[in-house]
Amino acid sequence: MKARFGFGVLLLVLLIAAVAQGEGRLLQGMILDEAGRPMAGAELFLYDSPRIKRPADFISAKTASDGRYSLQVPAATYWAVARVRHGDKFGPLMPGDLHSGDPQELDLSGSDQQADFTVADIRATARAREKTRSDLARVAGRITDQEGKPVAGASVSAWREPVTARLPDVVSGWSDADGGYLLFLPAGTYTMTPAATFPPPPPRAELHRVVIHEGEKAMALDLQLTTEESAPAAGSAAGSPGDGLSISDE
Repeated sequence: MKARFGFGVLLLVLLIAAVAQGEGRLLQGMILDEAGRPMAGAELFLYDSPRIKRPADFISAKTASDGRYSLQVPAATYWAVARVRHGDKFGPLMPGDLHSGDPQELDLSGSDQQADFTVADIRATARAREKTRSDLARVAGRITDQEGKPVAGASVSAWREPVTARLPDVVSGWSDADGGYLLFLPAGTYTMTPAATFPPPPPRAELHRVVIHEGEKAMALDLQLTTEESAPAAGSAAGSPGDGLSISDE
């Protein structure tokens, strides 16, 4: 505990020294909800690499009702994620938490920067435009545990193959009391994984490989949540999804 406290004091001293020598940079902006309104209670997390499944290097104070944040940090390049968390600052996101998706790269090596972020609830976000497109297939089913009982509050993630260590390309809303989930996917080959937390654990290639053919309108697929799938793998990296993170919900 003392060592941890001492390390924190050292970081603070180094930061103050860097700012005093003119090497500090100011990052400021707003954190908004999906409707463009200022989000209170949000925090900005800064990392010195795209690997964000770990404690952040710098965290802003929680935003007030105006949604504004500011951070004074040493000059460097950072990756930023905005979150609204109702529990611990670290660990997987839980139902009700909000996040801004993929980490945004910010170059603070040369000058101060301003950046705004939008956070969303993965349970409630719906892409209505996707549901009306004729080239999307409706993938629905139930998530169960190893005993066959329905799992509520889980989600299904889909990675378009080839799969790499990145966030999923599409994520369902949280499953209902009967374990029901819903996804809308274009034609292609996917690896799908149910998970009780978000971000989900990296998929294993042999798990739930699904092929959606051109013109296919619907697919029924029940998925079983295993112990390994229910928690993120320690130390796994999260990069950027190839086509951007999409949220699918009813």
